[in-house]
Amino acid sequence: MQSSRSSLNEDPQKDLHTVQFHNSTVGVVFLDIMHANNLPPIKNVTHTRFDMDPFVIVTYGTSTFRTQAMRHSLDPVWNEKLFFHVRQHEENYRLKFAIYDKDRFSTNDYIAFQEIPISDLLQKKSFNEKEPVDANMQEHTFSLVLANAEEWKDVHSTLTVRVKFMPYSELRRTFWLTLANAHDVDGNKKMSKLEVSTMLESLGSTLSDTTLNSLWALHNKDPEKESDELTMDEIVDSLEAFMVTRDNAHSSIKKGYTHSSSLEDGYEYTGCEDPSSEDEEPIQESMGVQYSNAPVSCSHEPTLQPFDEKIIRLAKCPICHRPDISNHQQMDILTHVAICASNDWTTMDRFIMGDFVTEAYAQQRWFVKLASKVGYGEYSLDSNNANIIVQDRSTGQLTDERMSVYVRVGMRLIYKGMKTRVQSKTAQRIMKSMSIKQGVRYNSPASVSEIEPFIKFHGLDLSEMLDPLSSFKSFNEFFYRKLKPDARLPDAPQDPSVIVSAADCRMMAFSTVDSATRLWIKGLEFSLDKLLNSAEMGEWFEGGALAIFRLAPQDYHRYHSPIDGVITDIQYVQGQYYTVNPMAIRTTLDVYGENVRCIVSIQSEEFGRVAIVCIGAMMVGSILLTASVNQSLAKGDELGYFAFGGSTIVVLWEKDTVVFDDDLLENAEKPLETLVRVGNHIGRRA
Repeated sequence: MQSSRSSLNEDPQKDLHTVQFHNSTVGVVFLDIMHANNLPPIKNVTHTRFDMDPFVIVTYGTSTFRTQAMRHSLDPVWNEKLFFHVRQHEENYRLKFAIYDKDRFSTNDYIAFQEIPISDLLQKKSFNEKEPVDANMQEHTFSLVLANAEEWKDVHSTLTVRVKFMPYSELRRTFWLTLANAHDVDGNKKMSKLEVSTMLESLGSTLSDTTLNSLWALHNKDPEKESDELTMDEIVDSLEAFMVTRDNAHSSIKKGYTHSSSLEDGYEYTGCEDPSSEDEEPIQESMGVQYSNAPVSCSHEPTLQPFDEKIIRLAKCPICHRPDISNHQQMDILTHVAICASNDWTTMDRFIMGDFVTEAYAQQRWFVKLASKVGYGEYSLDSNNANIIVQDRSTGQLTDERMSVYVRVGMRLIYKGMKTRVQSKTAQRIMKSMSIKQGVRYNSPASVSEIEPFIKFHGLDLSEMLDPLSSFKSFNEFFYRKLKPDARLPDAPQDPSVIVSAADCRMMAFSTVDSATRLWIKGLEFSLDKLLNSAEMGEWFEGGALAIFRLAPQDYHRYHSPIDGVITDIQYVQGQYYTVNPMAIRTTLDVYGENVRCIVSIQSEEFGRVAIVCIGAMMVGSILLTASVNQSLAKGDELGYFAFGGSTIVVLWEKDTVVFDDDLLENAEKPLETLVRVGNHIGRRA
């Protein structure tokens, strides 16, 4: 399959009238899951014949879709369609197809999968706005990787899909032309002021008469003259120019203000009936789109200004009349209307199931989901519970954090029970004792027997490990193992303005401390003074940026400097051993300010004062530093390591010194942790 990465990076011709509805959106991918061939014949319970009811789970970034199950077929045909947005920071993501066999009485069987770089599927071609969305789609057939390759070594399974990529400029043009043609009453391919006004009214537009007249002025025409009608191209250019003005105005007054987007890739309308009476799973259906229910919100209602006039304010789609789209963003309304312009995509009689969070969740049967919700809490990105979902930055895939069932349930019982339960002196004493005893246990030679099960449970990759497995004399030696010198090279090593990740971790980045406490850190007594054990240091970082690097037990547990600088001070603070799990951080308990920690102060020529707070947690025996005071560090140099358990590093920068990468800030707004590795680019000097 020929790669076409350039299709994502090519910059279309730009002029005064070009604007993106979403600054980071490159375009939209339309995908048709067609059919699979020669799937392996899994035997039924009696082993008399094969039993295969296959369905496909498609994941891209934070979007997860599932087709219907095709009953008793090794060559299933789905012909189910979906679409999702592609953003600039997602151009290296991979599109994953996983096939499962639906089982009515036991866990669904994992059959096969394939991951395709999104760039391999995208080719930018000339687009005719009159053709249906699914015209001229490119067909791809690729081999599947079988889950049980040894048993099915003679089986060669394939999956066939059709795909089409539409750059946002083309999709946007389709949107305007579709509406303009629908309101061209006399059919002369030109628009009078009355026709344009009627068209904008259908969008719920709030444009004033003065603004409407300015659309003509852009082309040196008079809207009051009957002969000065706008051509279709001119009306599109005028509306685009208005969007440029409006977006620029909003950017200038709302600089530094961000809000959580209510919509993400691959949208779903809720409340549709299940098209399959045989499918018992209580999951809402979609037309290839997955809408969340939360509206975009703002902390206050701004005074109406000229640039607050809106072109699109729809309560329902003007073409298909589907209701309840008023709370969604303009780019998503645009996408829906553009798709409505193609009859085939709006009248199809098959619906793809949406509203899933991860692939693991999508393949579960309904009663497993029910048990999961009761035992661990709600299964969603922003729920505060023992289901931890993170996004892998390298692939875009959402994954469940691997942990034992008793750990999940235990955390839920402790942190979602009585508010004072975990804060009691008895509970604090027990957790401290457990952590110390666990550290002693994992330092003993007998703990070597724990290494292999740990590797198997977490599926660890040992190819980057510096020392052979046989060299470790205890579990802790393996736990804080070193990696090969070239395993975690920092990005842009010669550029001191670049910041890199301090650890292999689940990361959250916030432009200000206030943002962190609004979205993530919910401890009632949390403060910089308390975290840093110093009122003076708290003042230094007031209003500054904050990054959280949470290390799970399966992560590489040595941490590194995110910047160039010199260590000026090291301070150890005694404290508790609360877990740093997100469930605890998002309760009223001040985990970061209460836990045992080590505060490393660094002076940087590029960033000024920087504080790195290494925080111990439940089952963490110790925090060890391998660097010392007055030592010069380059970004990526080792600072120290944690013994067994989960742990966290909080890094603070002074006000207005740091700009984090957009994808990290976007995930933090959801809020969603991002899986990053030591040395990955995470931001730069403001």
